[in-house]
Amino acid sequence: MAAKLLGKVLDVHSGGEDLRFPHHDNEIAQSEAYFGSTQWVNYFLHAGHLNIDGLKMSKSLKNFITIREILSKFSAKQIRLLFLLQPWDSVMHYQRVNTMDTVNAKLRAFESFFQKVSTILRESKNEKIVESWNGLDIDLHDYLLSTEESVRQALLDNFNTPEALRLLSSLVNKAQSYLTTSSSPKGLLLKKLAIFITKILKVFGLVEETNEFGFSHETSISGVATEDILKPYLDAITKFRTAVRQAAKEKKDFEEFYTLSDQLRRSIAEQGVKIVDDDPVLSYSFVNKEQLLKEIDEVDKRKAEKFLKQKQSRLVAQKKKLDLVKKKLLTPAQVVRSKFNVEINPDNTVPSVDINGKEITKGVAKKVEKVITDQKRLNEQIQEELKKEPNLVLDLEREISLLEQEVKLL
Repeated sequence: MAAKLLGKVLDVHSGGEDLRFPHHDNEIAQSEAYFGSTQWVNYFLHAGHLNIDGLKMSKSLKNFITIREILSKFSAKQIRLLFLLQPWDSVMHYQRVNTMDTVNAKLRAFESFFQKVSTILRESKNEKIVESWNGLDIDLHDYLLSTEESVRQALLDNFNTPEALRLLSSLVNKAQSYLTTSSSPKGLLLKKLAIFITKILKVFGLVEETNEFGFSHETSISGVATEDILKPYLDAITKFRTAVRQAAKEKKDFEEFYTLSDQLRRSIAEQGVKIVDDDPVLSYSFVNKEQLLKEIDEVDKRKAEKFLKQKQSRLVAQKKKLDLVKKKLLTPAQVVRSKFNVEINPDNTVPSVDINGKEITKGVAKKVEKVITDQKRLNEQIQEELKKEPNLVLDLEREISLLEQEVKLL
């Protein structure tokens, strides 16, 4: 079948590493004997197995994942990058939990860089561009040239995509550092970096669009870029959001402002726009709407889990505090009766016999005296506390009741 479609000699033959022997050796023996040749295949490419949570994926282990199933959870871009970050001829690992953390971080870094370059170019498009390079600019350009050659060598070295991606990430980090330190970042220089990175990502199948650089941007029916239409509105909204966040930081009891701010973030995200906090260059970026909403949902989930743990910890702490307060409120007589079955005298001295008429030994008497002394000290402490907080017990009981209701609802 292979010969009918591809001829008597195959240039490249691929398969899993488990087919190396005896399957492929058997193919070679049969084909070379049939064609009377000495080399039926020029190059064999044997890919590593896919491991799920550390075990080889197989139906017998019931850890089999279909392409349809994984595409329901992640984008094709995420899946491609996950495998590009691992050597093609070694075991590839997939973890059911947090498997895309590194992938998402890489994609966010690339997207952030592309958007910053777009912002710089967009803001300077009506100005006459004069780029006289200084030391920082020359250094970044030299780094680009070095990275271009290093990426080429990495791909020549057994298609070393993990190393190539590491080099691209390093170039992005270098550019981000340049944007932070340079007082006048050069748009055309940054564009050159963005074009090179996009070129390699296209080779890897991570960029399918025909943009000059970066990932896709939605356009309106008229062909006008969405960012050009929305820019003035987004500028106003992001300034409002920044002001609200600052007000909430200065007045920490205004937590509702954070909630409003996050609601605004989500509303904008539904338009495919990501709000960026604390970045001097980029205040928003255009991204894939579905992926962004998934990220926000994940962040909201982590916030909710953290909030629940905080409430649970507070509930446990306040219950312990209430128990301690109630313990301090007990009289010495109550504590002694509970621990030793002894009814102490009105003057807090130890009687000669316990409630059952049994004689109290000297050892027990000493223990009772110590408990009386300790409890009197606790009584004095709680009286001082109640002077400052007269409703301490009632307040604790109310807070505990509210916390129990909140935890139940969460």
